[in-house]
Amino acid sequence: MKRVCLLACCAVLSGCLHAAPEQGKQVPPPPAVKQEKPELSATLVEKSIVKGKTTREELAARLGPPNSVEKHPYHVPKITAPGFKMEIPTAMMAVETWNYWRATKMAADNVVERVLVVKIHLDENYVVLDYEISEKDIKEPQI
Repeated sequence: MKRVCLLACCAVLSGCLHAAPEQGKQVPPPPAVKQEKPELSATLVEKSIVKGKTTREELAARLGPPNSVEKHPYHVPKITAPGFKMEIPTAMMAVETWNYWRATKMAADNVVERVLVVKIHLDENYVVLDYEISEKDIKEPQI
């Protein structure tokens, strides 16, 4: 009986003596290619967008990813009924609005920064309905 117990213990302990199988070396995934954002300007936006034709994929390729995206779940659908003459603002028909902005430092006339803001409105097919470009000067507060 002692021999059987001794053999059983040896069999159990011998399983602990050999090395565990090595797992293959895990290669980390390649770093994500960071898309270089082009220098945002009004002329770049005007050259990159054709209303009614440019898609959001083309926007991302030309202007880079937006700084923010506004989703509009309760947008007004485009109405194409005969005799319907009411003008609906494109911002109300947009499903998404892509926002881009860029600030540049200025040194003249107490202007601290000049901010370029671009809003691009997309329809339900994610095609550009319209876009707005505005530039604002932020002045240093007078004390």
